Amino acid sequence: MQYVDTLSFGDHDRYLFARIDQKTASLTFRLDLCLTPNLTVQYYSSPFVSSGRYSRLKRITQPMATAYRDRFQIFDDAQP
Repeated sequence: MQYVDTLSFGDHDRYLFARIDQKTASLTFRLDLCLTPNLTVQYYSSPFVSSGRYSRLKRITQPMATAYRDRFQIFDDAQP
């Protein structure tokens, strides 16, 4: 489960979680440049890009329930 948002409903906060399908691509790059025997310039980079899609939104209802399935309510597609 991944935290999505906290919504205020009256005097109570509702914590929304969801399943996330995440894809990440990265590249590691290193460059060494020796200018003199005593002077070296080094560059190290690790850029990345990531995207994710949430599904199966759920609201935490009883965080301390014994059974895991009783801890939250899963929203269906028709619920706002």
